[in-house]
Amino acid sequence: ERLTSAFQGSSNTTLIGQFHDEIVMDWVPGDLSLQETTELMELEMSRPPAFMRGFPLVTEVKRDYRYIK
Repeated sequence: ERLTSAFQGSSNTTLIGQFHDEIVMDWVPGDLSLQETTELMELEMSRPPAFMRGFPLVTEVKRDYRYIK
């Protein structure tokens, strides 16, 4: 939900799905740079929901040609 909301309106990112502990997105050059996309993913996925406040959560974003997880 958080990534769907964060990337709403972006024409060059597509949320593919969640697989186990990974979220996969497709990226092509466009309105958001690859760096901006990565930073937004890290920001959104490093903030735990309210019921998990205080739980240490670390995000590692990996990327390859048009593939970000």
